[in-house]
This record gives sequence, C-alpha cells and structure tokens, in this order.
Amino acid sequence: MKLVVDASVALDWVFDSERTPYGQEALSHVIDAGAAVPALWPVEVANGLLSGLRRRRITEPEMAEAVSMLASLPIEIVATTASLATMPPLLEQGARFGLSAYDASYLLLAQREGLPLATNDARLRGAAQLAGVPILGLETAGAR
Repeated sequence: MKLVVDASVALDWVFDSERTPYGQEALSHVIDAGAAVPALWPVEVANGLLSGLRRRRITEPEMAEAVSMLASLPIEIVATTASLATMPPLLEQGARFGLSAYDASYLLLAQREGLPLATNDARLRGAAQLAGVPILGLETAGAR
C-alpha cells in the first residue's frame, strides 16, 4: 500500500544528519509500494534543500544527486490538493488540529486516499492519530 510522505521524511533521506531508522523504513516502503504527496511537496522539499545549501549542509552536486534520487522514486504528486476547493477543508483541519495549511494538506490527502502517513512532525503525527489516520511504524507495530 502506498504512503503519504511529508517533506520532513523526504529530507530525512537526503541529509545525513537527519537520517533516522524511521525515515529509512519509509524509504523502503516507498520503493516497494510507492507514495502519494500533495502538490506542495516538491516546493517544500526544494525549500529544505535550498536551506541546507545555504547552511552548508549540502553541496550543489549533492543537491542535484538528491533531486535525481527523489525523482527516481515512485511518488505520485496529487495535483488536486492545490485547488481553491481545498481551502475550506485545509482551514478546517488546520484549525481543528492546530496544523499549518501545509501539514493539513498531508493529513487530508491521507484521509481522502485511505493511506497511512509517514512524518517526523510530532504535531502532524498527533493530528493523524486523532483523525484515525494510520501512521507508518505505529500501525505496523500494532500501536495504532
């Protein structure tokens, strides 16, 4: 089954200092089953890469390699998450769970598609649990 993967997990795959067993589990899952991401995901990941470049956490060749690696993964960018029609549900979920509109987009996609979520963000993880969205690692350990 596909996953919804947020930018925090994708950046876990790129930066050695952020690499975690959880991120590697998510990467293996994506390689095996694919992922779905909201339309803002490439922008968020690109912003993280640029931030890493400015902070000298990654070089330009490493950034190009990271982009190539990410592009090679079976990740579906769901364009419908970027329409004006999504604003009311984003605002509703953001207000309900104290999320940014960005994080609410991952939660809404996971809910709409019935997919588990992979995130390193504690607030988004808590919101997903409250909303009944399975979280990678928790549902596989039976601790849903």
